[in-house]
Amino acid sequence: MTRFKRWLFQDVDNSGLILWRILLGFLLTAEAWGAILTGWMKETYVDPSFRFHFIGFDFLQILSGEWMYIYNIVMGVFGLMFMLGYRYRLAAIGYFIMWSGIYFGQKSNYNNHYYLLLLLVGIMIFIPANRFASLDAKSNPSIKSYSAPRWAYFILQLQFAIVYVFATVAKLYPDWLKAIPVSLWLNAKSDYWLIGPLLTKEWLHYFMSYAGIFYDGTIILFLLFKRTRVLALVLSLIFHLSNSAIFQIGVFPFMAISAILLFWDPAVIRKRFFKKKPAFITPDKQSIPNWSNAAIVVVGIYFIWQVYLPLRHHLYEGNVHWTEEGHRLSWQMMTRSKRGSVFFYVKLPDSSNKSLEFPAKRIAPHQAGSMATRPDMIWQYAQHLKEIYQDSLGVTPQVYAHSSVSLNGRPSAPLVNSKVDLAAEPWNRFEHKHWILLMKD
Repeated sequence: MTRFKRWLFQDVDNSGLILWRILLGFLLTAEAWGAILTGWMKETYVDPSFRFHFIGFDFLQILSGEWMYIYNIVMGVFGLMFMLGYRYRLAAIGYFIMWSGIYFGQKSNYNNHYYLLLLLVGIMIFIPANRFASLDAKSNPSIKSYSAPRWAYFILQLQFAIVYVFATVAKLYPDWLKAIPVSLWLNAKSDYWLIGPLLTKEWLHYFMSYAGIFYDGTIILFLLFKRTRVLALVLSLIFHLSNSAIFQIGVFPFMAISAILLFWDPAVIRKRFFKKKPAFITPDKQSIPNWSNAAIVVVGIYFIWQVYLPLRHHLYEGNVHWTEEGHRLSWQMMTRSKRGSVFFYVKLPDSSNKSLEFPAKRIAPHQAGSMATRPDMIWQYAQHLKEIYQDSLGVTPQVYAHSSVSLNGRPSAPLVNSKVDLAAEPWNRFEHKHWILLMKD
């Protein structure tokens, strides 16, 4: 343990960490301001009168309306401060809090990179990445340093390793090995200019399916060894840029490419990007701070939790791709294709009549489409209908959902039990919901 602690707290060249901070800060700014320019903020937070927040985060419904443009502008300013290293820790904390509101405040447009961004910014709060090439170091020379403890690199490397390992494991199931999800996605893009006909080829579907497994399963190993790092860079550029071009998945491909800096030889980065920076010589002896044991315990608990989250779906009954129980926060990155529809019947007390409720009447099409394949969102909408009828009529109604869902091209089947009053069902996040019907092959 002592040898491991000495390794963790040994000072190393911080060039890779500094350049990573700059690039990550640029991407944070692009994410915040790009959400306004692309219309994502308008579609997700300004226009909807109701949003599907993470369950338990009801108070985040306050994040709505046109003032959300100002919210994102301020968040982008924090990203810019982060990039420039100006009041770096304040910027990281500010962005983390504001992005937490965005992330937990809606899940109709769920994307894994939103979650990864949250984790990375949270980790960067504790990483000393502003001690060189920053406005903080310029205004306060006493903090200027050409080194950082090795743990600053290691924690970020381990976080990315968890992402890629579980992304690999998630793909090792029959439908993916038969290239079914990829074929559905690419065939739907056959109208793309120039490459459209190519995207319909079966051999390409299989190639991309197995290339995804190979890349996710080997990239960290290739980055850890000096001889294979150039290969890792080439593979990363091809893999992530092609995904960005075909699937338009935001800043994640560029964030993943920039993460290579955390594994690269810092001396090489210094020579290429910080030519005036003096070479750093690793000291023979390194002091270990008194708080090292407590820090190792806290970080250990964090990573145990990070390993638990992608595995927790095994605690629930049924196929996670169908039931969605344990699907989020588990690096199930583009592993299945689902489509479906859902409508509701609302029955008032002491009445045999039922009111038909189509979601498109009250929520946006993208919200309705996302809800149709996700039981937790169906339950939330049933609760929303319950509140509407309580407020307007002063009575508590019964709400029944009729859903039809197709997973990876299978024939459509009901996802939830249409005979269960969802308005009366409590939400227990630690148990399988009895009203979610299991998939039958």
